[in-house]
Amino acid sequence: MNIKPSTGLIRSEKFYKHIETLDFPECKERLMEIHKRIDASPIYDQLKIITPKEGLPDYPLLNHKGSYIQRVKSTCDSGESYIDTYDNYVCGVL
Repeated sequence: MNIKPSTGLIRSEKFYKHIETLDFPECKERLMEIHKRIDASPIYDQLKIITPKEGLPDYPLLNHKGSYIQRVKSTCDSGESYIDTYDNYVCGVL
């Protein structure tokens, strides 16, 4: 069997709800512009668009250690909004 590798793009309009912080470039408008340019790109048809699934507690384990996920959850549960640095907003992630 010959499997052709592909590039995946995780995409959801929920990402537009990202909360911006002072002096941090990530914002809804920037993400929308990136999506607009990707959609118009000649490589768009080669991408595998992936919609994130809710309610899958193991999903973050694909990229993060369980101890980190627990630390994020504990931070949210404590009422804190950020973890490690001011630009790592975590409340509402889990």
